[in-house]
Amino acid sequence: MTYDKLSNYYANQRTRMLRELLRRDYGARCYKLTRQNDVHVHGKMPNSIVTGWYLLGSRRAVENDYLI
Repeated sequence: MTYDKLSNYYANQRTRMLRELLRRDYGARCYKLTRQNDVHVHGKMPNSIVTGWYLLGSRRAVENDYLI
């Protein structure tokens, strides 16, 4: 197995795990992973009574929060 294939395998595994955790916490179709490596979620916004889409954080920060 080449280094590129191995790197892609682990990157895909982290993505699958992140998607599973986001689905568990926010529900199916209530999160977005953008090309700019941001994570947006739909729900009650922090420190507000409004429900909508908001930026949860960068992908790296969210993965660190979930200990991926």
